Amino acid sequence: MANKLTEWLVKPFINEVDLPIKVGDDVLMGRFKNKRVKVKSITYNEKGDLQINGRPALKFRLVQNDKKLLPNKTTNKKSAEPATYYGNWLRQTENVIKNNPEIEFFRVINVGDFCPAQLNNYANIRNIDYTEFQRVLKN
Repeated sequence: MANKLTEWLVKPFINEVDLPIKVGDDVLMGRFKNKRVKVKSITYNEKGDLQINGRPALKFRLVQNDKKLLPNKTTNKKSAEPATYYGNWLRQTENVIKNNPEIEFFRVINVGDFCPAQLNNYANIRNIDYTEFQRVLKN
C-alpha cells in the first residue's frame, strides 16, 4: 500500500526535474563534494530520489572544466632570489627567541646574505657563516 502511494505521489515530479547533467559528464560527489565521478547512469529509486551510478546523489557539484586551479596573479619574484623575512617566519623566530632567553641560537647563513634587522635586537641569537658553524660543531 505504502509503495503504491509513494509511487503515486512521486511519479509526477520525476519527469519534471530537468538536470543540467547527462551521461558522460563529470560531477563532484562524496561527503565533501571533492570526488570526481563520471556519470554512467542517472536513475531514481522507489522513493523518487536521484541516483547517479546507482548511488544517492541528492547533493552534487558540477565540474567546471574552464576553472583554473592556478592563481591568475603571478609574482615578480624569481625562484632563485633569496627569501623575504617579513611574515610568519620572522614572527615565529622572534617569539621563540623571546620565550627562551637562556638558549643561545645560531643562524647559519652565507656571507653577505640578508639578515632581518629585528633579529639584531636580541642578545641570544648570532648569525654565523658555514665555516664558523663547522668550528662551533667541532668544539
